[in-house]
Amino acid sequence: MNFKSYSDLADDIKRNLHKLHDKNIDLVVGIPRSGMIPGYMIALALNTDCMDLNAFLQNAPLARGRTRSTRAQLSNAWDAKNVLIVDDSYMSGKSMKAASAKLPNHGWSRPTLPHRRSRLSQRRSFW
Repeated sequence: MNFKSYSDLADDIKRNLHKLHDKNIDLVVGIPRSGMIPGYMIALALNTDCMDLNAFLQNAPLARGRTRSTRAQLSNAWDAKNVLIVDDSYMSGKSMKAASAKLPNHGWSRPTLPHRRSRLSQRRSFW
């Protein structure tokens, strides 16, 4: 198993962030616990909101500080049209598949793993 530092993680995210710019991501959802730090890093770089998977599943209101406004002004989690679900690694895909299975069916397309999009719905999608 190879271990990386937070600096390595940030560098990996910066190197691959260009792949997300045309996706219009308006909410990043981290899989607890390991997906939260990369989720926050990605959300900060994209200037969008971030929350954990459990809060997303509960359609929790988004909390934000006063120092920064995000591109999309979402009130609740399910107001998001394009959601990026993040974990820190992808080995077997079990965590991502389990997260996908928990997603409510509100006209959203299901994620295609990894890094591909399923276009079952024009309204909302997960990445």
